[in-house]
Amino acid sequence: MSDRPVEHRTLHELLTGAEHLARELAEHLQQAFLPQVQQLRHMAGGIDEPAEETSAVSDTTIRQQVSQILKTDEFSQAQFQRLERYFQVIQKRTETIP
Repeated sequence: MSDRPVEHRTLHELLTGAEHLARELAEHLQQAFLPQVQQLRHMAGGIDEPAEETSAVSDTTIRQQVSQILKTDEFSQAQFQRLERYFQVIQKRTETIP
């Protein structure tokens, strides 16, 4: 993507950039974030899982997994904010099209 500020890009560059960011965010969520959350859910067990089906997992392990998920979420949030900025500029640009 271009090094220019989002506000100085052409509409074509904005749309292409937004598409790229959306795909990158979706891929990140599917391949990193959701698997980590599912792993935590499995490790911690759940209301619907009998205690004998979940192995004993230490609090430290749970905390480490949660910490990793929070780091992954920070990246997700940053990507989402970048994508939202693209959408705002695209909306502003397209409002002036007759």
